[in-house]
Amino acid sequence: MQVALGYGGEPASSVNCLLSMVMMLGMSFAVTVGGGLLGAFEAAGAGEVGVQALPAFRSSFVDTGLVTAASSAIFWQLPPEPPVTHAPARVESVQVS
Repeated sequence: MQVALGYGGEPASSVNCLLSMVMMLGMSFAVTVGGGLLGAFEAAGAGEVGVQALPAFRSSFVDTGLVTAASSAIFWQLPPEPPVTHAPARVESVQVS
């Protein structure tokens, strides 16, 4: 049986599983924060239920865009990485008995 090795000699499947879990956690966090913002903006409207939904959605959409722009501005300040002068590491396969 052959196993593909990823970063640090670990099996590539465990690295992919970890990446998948981090992505799902980030998506669920974003949905939770978006729903919280929508509820907060709808409650701030203090009108009838459902009447203030569209302005609340627009406000939460703009607010989420501002957070994204702020994080982009922070990452824009990072220094560029030096160019890679060697070939990327290749994935090896080993024989497991």
